[in-house]
Amino acid sequence: MNFRRLAPSLWPLISAMMAGLTAAGLVLLAFDSSLQATFDSRISWSNHAYQQLNYHLGELALAATRTPGQPDAASRERIEILRSSLDNRAQEFRQVQQVEARGPARLDRIEQLFRQGSDRFDPRPLTQAFRESNHLTVQARDHLHALRMELSQQLLRLRLLLVLAGGLTITVSLGLFTRAWAAWRFEQQGRARTEQLQREIHAMASHEMRRPLQQLILAANLLEDERLSEQQRRLLLERLIRATEQLRDLSDLNRLQEVYAEPRLATRVIDLRELLARATRGAARVQLTLTATPVVAEVDPARLEQVIANLLDNALKYAPPETPVRVSLEARPGMAVIAVEDDGPGIPEVERARLFEPFFRGSRQTQAGGLGLGLAIAQRFVKAHGGYITLREPPAGGSRFEVWLPTGSAGARRSRAPRGHSTHEPLSS
Repeated sequence: MNFRRLAPSLWPLISAMMAGLTAAGLVLLAFDSSLQATFDSRISWSNHAYQQLNYHLGELALAATRTPGQPDAASRERIEILRSSLDNRAQEFRQVQQVEARGPARLDRIEQLFRQGSDRFDPRPLTQAFRESNHLTVQARDHLHALRMELSQQLLRLRLLLVLAGGLTITVSLGLFTRAWAAWRFEQQGRARTEQLQREIHAMASHEMRRPLQQLILAANLLEDERLSEQQRRLLLERLIRATEQLRDLSDLNRLQEVYAEPRLATRVIDLRELLARATRGAARVQLTLTATPVVAEVDPARLEQVIANLLDNALKYAPPETPVRVSLEARPGMAVIAVEDDGPGIPEVERARLFEPFFRGSRQTQAGGLGLGLAIAQRFVKAHGGYITLREPPAGGSRFEVWLPTGSAGARRSRAPRGHSTHEPLSS
């Protein structure tokens, strides 16, 4: 059994068990003091026997003073009561040693004086015994007070321990509840993120399938025209093949995750001039400007063509019908820059931070329609290549989207935007 794998799932249970055992131990410790206080003979002890001894000796001393040597019936009864009590002193006078330790009075001396005075009913030894018992009664009262103080302290410790046990149990319980609540919230948020991701993936697939379907329908209709030349038919067939390949990828539901959520690229080293020429071929109002020398990069041609197509769609949709859309390629140190620029109304500053979010539709998109997915898809594909997309506003107005890609054949790499550029990262990608 792999304990490391089980530990996270067992932690709440282990914590609960530890809390329960700790609380149980504290409660048992508290009740141990309570039980000790309940069954300890000292706590059930009373000074009643000492008070009775003092009372009877006082009455006998008073009677002997009035009628020395002649005890009456009541005095004889008291003498018998005291003799019986002193004969059974182990039961009647419990904790006598602790009582005697609190002062000078001694029970043995009282008994000796009592027996001496009771035999002749002599007031002198009986009076001395009464005085001695009076001191012993005070010592017994002090001992009883000390026992009550000890009991009070034990009960106070009991309360404190119970409060500590209860507080610890509540604290741990709150911690476990908070942990369980956080785990539940994390699970709910993860489920919501998964559902949101699935919605984005399917919406993106639906969004991207429209373009190849339109190309298939257009090419099929044009091929029926008998006036087309062989070269025109060959171009239409190439468009049909390219649209069919795109539909094949997009219709494979098992590959949607790797296409849109975590794009997996089939890269190869190509000249970006050829890719741009192919991506813009036949597009109306597009002005293409390429470099004189090859710009080589390792890219996935199909995904990069989708990026260019989405940027072109946006530009053609929002730019005035009579204005061109300019596509250019530039070579920078270690980077290639593909720019798509239009003369449209531009994008408000307040909307630029959310421009690449899935389903975000700005004010101009609300009027033109759309799902708000084209730029989000483009951003994901470009990031998968190790590049990024920036948005700039030309001095004459409109919008200029720049796709920055690492050049050479080193594969996809992460790069930083140059100082002064406005880079917008998608919030959910």
